[in-house]
Amino acid sequence: MIFETQHLIARTFQPADLKAFVAIRADPEVARYQNWETYTEAEGVERLAEFAKGKPGDPGWYQFALVEKESGSLIGDCGLRIMEGDGRLAQIGYTIRRQS
Repeated sequence: MIFETQHLIARTFQPADLKAFVAIRADPEVARYQNWETYTEAEGVERLAEFAKGKPGDPGWYQFALVEKESGSLIGDCGLRIMEGDGRLAQIGYTIRRQS
């Protein structure tokens, strides 16, 4: 676990997250605010493999899963980008599913 709040757990991605991860990213209403238009299962497999290689705090992007505590459902992901050359600077991005 990376952190938790009253309603949310942020953790590393797990292989079981694939189906929900792809469904969230493939939703046109979610994708319209991102830099992709469609999202396939093959892209999801590739992306989760990339996520598994990263470590929080290293330069570059680190993605973690956002899970609703009550249901245990994946509701999205959050990315933390530590800037190359100056580890004091960072960016945060997130993708959250639409309300079901």
